[in-house]
Amino acid sequence: MKSLFLTLVCAVCAVFVSAQCETCVPDPGCVSADGFPAICPVELPTATAGEYYQEVITFYLPAQIVDPESEVTADLLELTVNSVLGLPFGMAFTIDDEDGVYFPGDGQNSGCATICGTPVLPGVYNVNISVSALVSALGFEITQNETFVLPLVVEEGEGGTESFSISELAACGALVSTFEATIGGVVPQQTSYSWDFGNGQQLSGAGPHTVTYSEGGTYQVSLNTVISNPVMTSLNLTSLQGGWGGDADEFFGLGDPDPFFELRDGDNVVIYTSATIDDTETGSWTGLNIPLINPPYTLSFVDEDLVTSNDGIGSASLSVQPGTVAFNSGSGTAGDVTIELVEVNNITSTAEVNVFPAPDASFVDNGGVFSCVSAGLTTYVWYRNDVPLTEPLTCEFTPTEGGIYQLEVTNEFGCTSMSEPYLYCPEITPLYDPVTDVISVPAGLDSYTWFFNGLPLDGAVTNTIENPALGNYGVVVTTSYGCETTSEVITVTVGVNENQQAPELLIYPQPAHDFIIMKGSSDLSGEVLLMDTFGRVILKSQIRNGNSRLDVSALSGGVYFLQVKNHSRCRIVIE
Repeated sequence: MKSLFLTLVCAVCAVFVSAQCETCVPDPGCVSADGFPAICPVELPTATAGEYYQEVITFYLPAQIVDPESEVTADLLELTVNSVLGLPFGMAFTIDDEDGVYFPGDGQNSGCATICGTPVLPGVYNVNISVSALVSALGFEITQNETFVLPLVVEEGEGGTESFSISELAACGALVSTFEATIGGVVPQQTSYSWDFGNGQQLSGAGPHTVTYSEGGTYQVSLNTVISNPVMTSLNLTSLQGGWGGDADEFFGLGDPDPFFELRDGDNVVIYTSATIDDTETGSWTGLNIPLINPPYTLSFVDEDLVTSNDGIGSASLSVQPGTVAFNSGSGTAGDVTIELVEVNNITSTAEVNVFPAPDASFVDNGGVFSCVSAGLTTYVWYRNDVPLTEPLTCEFTPTEGGIYQLEVTNEFGCTSMSEPYLYCPEITPLYDPVTDVISVPAGLDSYTWFFNGLPLDGAVTNTIENPALGNYGVVVTTSYGCETTSEVITVTVGVNENQQAPELLIYPQPAHDFIIMKGSSDLSGEVLLMDTFGRVILKSQIRNGNSRLDVSALSGGVYFLQVKNHSRCRIVIE
């Protein structure tokens, strides 16, 4: 009887109640030549990770089945689909009967199911289907629960499927990234993780793992994820409690028990019913392949009686853990089961992380001209006192004022670097304006300390000295960004008015137009300098024996200073 029932239920083990796939139509060509139930096709086509999959399964359910060994005829009255576990993520079933109940005796002799969706991860999936069947034979109606496994192969698609997350894929100079596995089995499944980060570092566990890449380059990161099911492979019954005697079987001389066991999962559904061992109180069942993925589990032992109803002969809870696990009902029924870990998914995913070179942003000061060390970069931005300058955006820069300077550069990878701060303190040169009779240096600095003939000048704390006395002037300035600079020394001497003869030299005409005549004592000789109000030398000439003529026709009108080297300086006007 049991072999007949197993054949019957296997025919519909691919059915699952869902509402996510298209409704199917049974294939009328799906029949059985020997009158037994059948499934078409006999094997599911292979699926590919990341690609949509859809397949229609047709099943044939005859109302009556004849067992060829016993020649007993059994009626399949009703079949109910209870649950399905182990579907690949992203996939589902839809059947053509909404409640999942079929009545072959009422003419419902065929049906179909659609499996569809996009599987995410490659692997061999064992889809566990639990069904209940109501069978009538020899005047008895029997309800049997059974679970069957339908394998579905999902191959790896192009590019694979990521099984871990990465916080940072790329960085400049060095990379610190966190890696964490994103898939794993469901308890009591066991999952192992083996990481290779491409830099010589290997770790296990789901993470998160924080890894540092200190050198530039491209690194291949891989994660091998192995998901294993705990699977009952054998059961050894060492003792059996009483309670099977006293019924009609003993009257016919069938006094020894005929034990078999049932295994119920956490939903109290019978997921496995064993074969019967006749006439014994001990025994072993080997070659089992029962995934234990929905705990807690209960083992129930039954004495099979052929005349009267079966006798319950003890039950015990089963702990799910790899190895040899003992069970005991507490009333005499005891033994052990062997549980092994069976690999159901083996996934290897890879990804690249990149460390790009950071550019060198350093620069040198060549006499007041800044030059970067690395030419040919994508961008250059100069900063003064933390404020970016709009120009120049080049490798060289000539600063016009003091401050703390930095250079920010970017290379072709988009990597940016900032130089170390550099304090630039330019020279300070006092200027004397004879028109206003004022000595000045640039304004806007933090402090000014003036010196006259080498000694501090009381009250001179601004950037100007008005109506200076004849003598030597210098200034010490400080800035908020850290400069303390001592200026050059300027000398203020007496001037000569129009047609006024200096003690050694007569200059005319005043104002001058095309030329200047210089006359002095016969022993006056040397270099003659004509300077503008900024002290810049405009013309040079020579005076010999106290006489000289200087052509000024090409000069613009304004105030100039004429000085015979090592002698007094005179103020002249050119129109």
